[in-house]
Amino acid sequence: MTRALYGLRIREAYSPEFGFSSQLGSQFLGQNSWTDGTGGAGVELRFTLAAITGNCRICQSFLGEKIHTEQRGADLVPALRQTAGALFSALEPDFPVWSIVAGSEPVPTTGADQQVLVEPLRVNRKRLREMFLTGVAELGSVFQSILSPETLAELQRIAQLGEEDFQYPAELWVRTVYEFAASYQKSVISRDHIIQALAPLFRGRAFTFVIENRNASADDVEKNIEGLCLEFERLKPYLLQLWKSRE
Repeated sequence: MTRALYGLRIREAYSPEFGFSSQLGSQFLGQNSWTDGTGGAGVELRFTLAAITGNCRICQSFLGEKIHTEQRGADLVPALRQTAGALFSALEPDFPVWSIVAGSEPVPTTGADQQVLVEPLRVNRKRLREMFLTGVAELGSVFQSILSPETLAELQRIAQLGEEDFQYPAELWVRTVYEFAASYQKSVISRDHIIQALAPLFRGRAFTFVIENRNASADDVEKNIEGLCLEFERLKPYLLQLWKSRE
């Protein structure tokens, strides 16, 4: 979504390793967004977005394997606050920038990007799907405030599918995220509740991603992710339509 909105193919927009100029550092210090009521969540992503909107020269470097620490499922909501929440909160002040961007361009990249490996990882697929089903069943009134009737009806339809037939397709996921972003801007309900409501739907999409890539090579996974990026770009006019009709 960051790529579709801001037009740059930054691999890891939420990265803990940065190098930046004193000019950009001064720009960071001069912004008021650090005290906008979000508690400083997603500061890494905010750095990236500030560099983009400030028309800074940007490059990226692959630094080798990123070590992931095992986290409990309960940590998903804080993670969404730091990623989706930080991005959603930036969309209103950054509207003059992202609203005129079409497509995306690569940024200068160094490092062995072709040596990315896919390590085996055990995932409780059944648990992911069950949490999606529970969310759709119990948060119906919340989703009615956030989602379009068509999107909600489609989510309810796939929730009725058996495990072997279950699929949360990319187009539906992108529409879901864009509708969440627009509803976040409108504050149709508490913004934090909107982020929390995204969690079970994320798990449903994660279930589909795992199933689609369970026997995939690293190159196949890259192609699937690229396809999702292109879907976010293709449907960006839908987000603009939602944004313009927010009143």
